[in-house]
Amino acid sequence: MTSQSKTLWRSRASLFTLAPLALILSAFSLAAHAGTPSGLFSAVTPITASVPADSYLGYANDNGAALSADGRTALVGAAYAPVGATSTAGKAFIYHYANGQWTQAAEFDDPDAAAESYNYFGYTVAMSADGTAALIGSWATVGGQGYAGKAYLYTLSNGTWSLAHEFDDPAPTAYDDSFGGSGVSISAHGKTVAISAAYKNVNSINGAGEVYVYSDASGTWSQSAAIPDPDGAQYDYFGYALSLAANGTSLLIGSEAPVNGQTYAGKAYLYTRSNGAWTQAHEFDDPNGGAYDDFGLSGVSLAADGQTAVIGADYATSSATNSGAAYVYSNASGGWTQTTAIADPDATSDDYFGYPVAISGNGQSVLIGSTAPVSGTYAYAGKAYSFSLNSTSGSWAQNHEFDDPAATPDDYFGDSGVALSDDGQTAFITAYDTAVNGQSYVGAGYIFQSPADLSLALSARYATVKQYHTQSLDATVDNTDTAVTASNVVLTFPLPNGVSYRGANAGNGQCSASGKTATCTLASLAPGASWQPSVLVTPVTSGAYTDTATVMSNEPDPATSNNAASASFKATAWPDGGSATGSGSGGGGGLGFGSLAALGLLMLAGIKRRR
Repeated sequence: MTSQSKTLWRSRASLFTLAPLALILSAFSLAAHAGTPSGLFSAVTPITASVPADSYLGYANDNGAALSADGRTALVGAAYAPVGATSTAGKAFIYHYANGQWTQAAEFDDPDAAAESYNYFGYTVAMSADGTAALIGSWATVGGQGYAGKAYLYTLSNGTWSLAHEFDDPAPTAYDDSFGGSGVSISAHGKTVAISAAYKNVNSINGAGEVYVYSDASGTWSQSAAIPDPDGAQYDYFGYALSLAANGTSLLIGSEAPVNGQTYAGKAYLYTRSNGAWTQAHEFDDPNGGAYDDFGLSGVSLAADGQTAVIGADYATSSATNSGAAYVYSNASGGWTQTTAIADPDATSDDYFGYPVAISGNGQSVLIGSTAPVSGTYAYAGKAYSFSLNSTSGSWAQNHEFDDPAATPDDYFGDSGVALSDDGQTAFITAYDTAVNGQSYVGAGYIFQSPADLSLALSARYATVKQYHTQSLDATVDNTDTAVTASNVVLTFPLPNGVSYRGANAGNGQCSASGKTATCTLASLAPGASWQPSVLVTPVTSGAYTDTATVMSNEPDPATSNNAASASFKATAWPDGGSATGSGSGGGGGLGFGSLAALGLLMLAGIKRRR
């Protein structure tokens, strides 16, 4: 099998043999599935869009799914979807998670759809860490060269997404450069992008490939590097997979270059930026060294700091023929070393485990796709596997297996799009061949979240206090989950009228007040752990008070009925109608104005007698 035919095999829906698109809308619900009560990735939400048959939602050249760092914004393309009357122009969609629900937040249509069809806008996608910048690749014509390619940057401002910049193939010298159509990546801040042209002929070498880096300085984008294939060999497809670290100073690029004479074994190259210049810092060669392993071409992914990498080799024969493998590398000790080699857990021929791959921002979790059968019978239904790092032992172990939720043959779940949040507790996986509402190849995505079951108890330190004395509202927040850490825990106290905020004992968190609302936050709460902050308030009028607090975290909560709690207390007026404005610690007591005046007269009398 030649490299070209093998690469085209990846595109099971040929670019030139598409069936007509029927205008039938998808029927997947965006409501989150209940899932199991708790545990890693147990809350599952199906994601699809209003696209017709043969749209292939989630299909991509490199990786068809993207997530923001907090796992609350998702980006996916539908490269074969029509735009108006233009077939296969392509679309892309943004989804956002808020108030316990995933909803579609934006739809991007191929900007060049009016000029031509077969642009495949959405064939590659990438998203900034904060979820406010989306980079989308296309095979659009540039300078009269078909499939030269473009990439479009969209940004979010004041709740509205708009096209901020268009990157065109800088040197459309030949048909099918695939600039943008083969790979795109973006830094955390959205100010650095990498765009590949993996099929480009470089120095008259067919399919050698080239990668371009662009930087935004004060709103002006400029090319900061053009990186050609270091090996300069025919059909290396340098840039078919690429990953820019969140810090924007490290770039990992995959290639199908030969290793030790083994054709298409594959390599990956790490480039770093220093003083504005990009230079090669390391070369990763296929450890298996087998012909057609596709090491690096299958997928590459860098952690946020650029110091941990995962590289796929989907054609490697590890446990069975073409079962696939993935490799994790670390630069923690000042030099790059392989920390683990992960073989196909199902050990089945033609699973192609390792296409694609993703790593969490913190570098402690990897997600690896596969075309493995589900339940042993649904061929090419697809799976994905999550592996995590044990920080104590330094070893990697599988912590979850994702099976195609539809369990239908030829769904190719996990075979094209996988993405992880920074903490590794949210996963986005596409299944581009999934049928929806009886329409073939609509495609779907699934967002898997890890629920943290928080519970809240609230009590008033004193049953009764005098006006202007301090009352303490004591909270206990428990994370009852046994596996999931709750991140960004937020405890909110809307204070009733007649009560003012005085301060807080935040535990190991932080507390503040704005208007009539007090808020305490905690960065993370481990499984089985408790957090006990207290908010200090002062009643300014007498009466009965009830305060209700609520708690939430970034993770979905499978049982929200215990996320709110109330505490009641009374404030009494002073017997003589006066007040005491000094601080106290509850239980009444203190002196009214009349008592203070009488005490003052006695003190003055005593002073006169001593004179």
